[in-house]
Formats: sequence, C-alpha cells, structure tokens
Amino acid sequence: MDFAKTNYDDRYFRLIEYFRGMAEKELDLLSKNIQLESYALNDDQTNLLNRKGFSLATEHIIKFAKRESEAIGVFYFDLDNLKALNDTYGHQVGDQAIKKFAQHLSATFRDTDAIARFGGDEFLVLFIRKQPNDAEVMLKRLTKLVESETSHPSISFSHGYTSSPVTELCASKLEALSQIADKKMYEVKRTRK
Repeated sequence: MDFAKTNYDDRYFRLIEYFRGMAEKELDLLSKNIQLESYALNDDQTNLLNRKGFSLATEHIIKFAKRESEAIGVFYFDLDNLKALNDTYGHQVGDQAIKKFAQHLSATFRDTDAIARFGGDEFLVLFIRKQPNDAEVMLKRLTKLVESETSHPSISFSHGYTSSPVTELCASKLEALSQIADKKMYEVKRTRK
C-alpha cells in the first residue's frame, strides 16, 4: 500500500464538483420522471391506479397467474347514493367518502392486486384467486371495515364479482369479465331500490 500523501490541485476539486453537479441533476431528473409516471398511472384523488395504470398492472398479474396456474377474480364496486351525499353534505364530504373507501380497498386487498378507481365512485379490483373462497373472505373484510367506520355520514357500496381460470384469459376476456362484474354490481343496486 502507498501511504504517501497525495497533493491534489484545484483542477481535481473542480472536476469532482462538476461530477457531483451532474449526478445531482440526473437524480433530480429521475425523481421528476418517477413523479410524472405516478401521475400518469394513478388517480390523484385516491392514489389508486387509474385506467392506464390498471391496464399495465393487470398484464403483470395475469403473467404471474399463468405461471402459477391460478384463477383470476374481478370485483366491481360502486358507492351507494354518492349523488345524494354530495347534494346533502357537499362535494367535499363526497370526496372524503371516495378517499375513505379507497383506503378500505387498499387495506382489504393485497399489494400484488390491481385496485383502480374507474370513475367518480366506481372501483375495479383484479386479484389472483388462490382459494375458492378468496372473494368471499375479501368481501367480508371490506364490509367489516366500511361498517366499522365511525365518520358521519356513513357510506355503503354495491359490488359485482366474477372469476375465470387464467388459462382462458386474454385482454378481451378480461374486458368481458370486468363488464360481467359491472353488470352484476348494477343488479345488486337494482334489488336494493
């Protein structure tokens, strides 16, 4: 080993400063790109996936499910009476209800599931169904969270659910599953009125 003291001149320190500045600019640019990507894929009100983010996430989930030979489950959720809530208490309260429901969805489903806000008060969840009763378990967990909510006014939701073996799944089939879950959700809404 060489223990001799090195005498660095001013050019060396300027070069180090130059590289440090470049690295800081690159890290800043990377941070901004990550933030822009998040804006492009996530709903800004709930921080759940938006339609584009959901589409990208489902591709990964389906590939994984095919590798593991698992089934896919699709839930479609809709908040009940959001218009009446907005008309009675104001849109700020309605927005809080949407955010709270999104938090309940995030607490209910796994990090590996795709949870998206698809419209004003509509949400879509795609998950890998490992057990035949996974959907029932998740729905009970969500219902318990929503019913235990102490904020006023309370919220309720309607849902539709369907599933499919992953071996039969393609993009058009996933769209069809989403439409089936949506249709089932509206059937539930009609029976409540």
